[in-house]
Amino acid sequence: MDLQLKKHKQNRRKNIARELNRDVASIDSDEERKWVNKIFEDIDAEEKRRQGLSPAERRREDIQSSARALKELVNAHFGPYTRRPYAAFLLQEAPESRRGAKCQLHHCEKSIWPGDYRIKVDDGKQWTYFPAVLKLS
Repeated sequence: MDLQLKKHKQNRRKNIARELNRDVASIDSDEERKWVNKIFEDIDAEEKRRQGLSPAERRREDIQSSARALKELVNAHFGPYTRRPYAAFLLQEAPESRRGAKCQLHHCEKSIWPGDYRIKVDDGKQWTYFPAVLKLS
């Protein structure tokens, strides 16, 4: 158990040194404590900033950060988005548009307005040029 604790400390100091662009040997316990305190201060500042937002703004931020995380996960596994021989689903915020866009489901009559969230579906067929855009309710 003592060996695991020592290895954990070494890894933590390596991470701190990498983040501070310094040598691992130059990181002592005071530096480590300052780094941990700074992380907690950053977390507290972010929580206070989010408390000042309206519920709708917080929801929008949550959706955007989830979409970013999903995009990073997909990019990590598959690389940047390109046409694929299988279907792909992308969560997006609708871009600026004066008239909005029509949902492309045949039974849907709703428009997708700027700021709405939509699912972009690419069926993976080679002859389809534009992916379908569906309204996310």
